[in-house]
Amino acid sequence: MSLEAAALLVAVVAGLWWLAAGWARPPAVVYLEGNIGVGKSTVLRLLGGDARLQVVPEPLAAWQDVGGLNMLQLYLQDLGRWAYVFHTLALVTTWEAQRRQRRAVQVAERSVHSALRLFAALQRQDGLLGEPHMAVLHRVARTLLSEMPRREVFVYLRAPPEVAYRRARARARPEDAPLPREYFRRLHDRLEAWLLHEEHSPVWVVDADRESAEVAAEVRAIADLLLQR
Repeated sequence: MSLEAAALLVAVVAGLWWLAAGWARPPAVVYLEGNIGVGKSTVLRLLGGDARLQVVPEPLAAWQDVGGLNMLQLYLQDLGRWAYVFHTLALVTTWEAQRRQRRAVQVAERSVHSALRLFAALQRQDGLLGEPHMAVLHRVARTLLSEMPRREVFVYLRAPPEVAYRRARARARPEDAPLPREYFRRLHDRLEAWLLHEEHSPVWVVDADRESAEVAAEVRAIADLLLQR
């Protein structure tokens, strides 16, 4: 069997699995996107009690212990040295966490897309990743996403970069310590360009510069719309 035929067979099988699960159409995934520290994890925790939704946090633990190495910390301490290794790890572990969908709507913290179009894209701009690196990362992402076609919706938790920076400092995660204020501004600018101008899937913009309960309620309302469709 040729590679093209094998890829087609995989796509067909992946595209029909949801019929066997009793769903009338492909399930939906809501990707929570936003700056570091903007409140994505908190929103997920608040949604965790809703039995209708499957919530999937960022696979932080998988990045903090790779054969005894904290790859997230190494990456943030030396972006140039570890960018390609970490983004490859992020693609695979993010997909592993999100691929087993058990509800009609999954709410996930970040996505394969943001690994590429946010973080890797910034490092490409800085010359830390070359065209060959990006080509391989995009190939990996396409292969992973083709395994399970889903309705994709992005929810952009939007807040000024100063707010994200302040919240990240307040939570005091050790891996965030090396990140300068300017990095939060650049992430914000890249998020604005990607989600407001480049992304073709539906994007909902939610004001994240307010109480977490209010933000979570708005995200839940978006999920409710998907459950009704």
